Amino acid sequence: MSVKNIQKVSGRLPIGDPYIMGAYHYDKYPEGNGKFGPKASLNGHQLGNDFNPDADWRMYHGKEIPGFPFHPHRGFEIITIADEGYADHFDSKGSKGRYGEGDVQLMSAGSGVLHGEMFPLIHEDKPNPLRLFQIWINLPAASKMTEPQYKMLWHEKIPVAQVSEGVNLKVILGEYNGVKSIEPLPYSWAKNPDNHVGVALIDLAPNTSYTLEAKSSTMRRFLFFYDGTTTVQ
Repeated sequence: MSVKNIQKVSGRLPIGDPYIMGAYHYDKYPEGNGKFGPKASLNGHQLGNDFNPDADWRMYHGKEIPGFPFHPHRGFEIITIADEGYADHFDSKGSKGRYGEGDVQLMSAGSGVLHGEMFPLIHEDKPNPLRLFQIWINLPAASKMTEPQYKMLWHEKIPVAQVSEGVNLKVILGEYNGVKSIEPLPYSWAKNPDNHVGVALIDLAPNTSYTLEAKSSTMRRFLFFYDGTTTVQ
């Protein structure tokens, strides 16, 4: 028996085990000020804790540059999909870099890691929109205290399942229509194919459709629709 629950969401996405949290950020950031912060006034923004869902853009925990300064994690994996705009990553294990415009970052916090993720407004002559998804996946109990891991999936290297004309799936984790993702992190739930962990971005042209393949009678799926119009059956 299948149960379909459709609801409007923003910010945090309703998901379940082994997923801990899903988040969606869409910010219409203005031009940058040359120091990666907004040129526009910060009046009205609650600096250090700016999460106003009704604003065009938010600073989150940043005070000069939007984003999330150094903070700790332990015991789960983080998937960050920078669909539009850029993110700067740095962590206590020495990993750092800028990614965006379709790139994906995988990070396993394992036994514990400090990291920061800031959203630099690199353009001074035009707006800096950001569209970013983040999914937290619990680590198996035996892997909770493993060494932290970090891996980049660059946009041009991420496999795409071209199901039919106008139907494309960017395969981030798992397998869709015979197309497998890049190797997941070694202690991820996605490492074991029997867990059927899958994450994909589905792009449908007008007047096309796509049917997700059946995997398991106990499987739960979460579909987040964010651009255009569609019907879910």
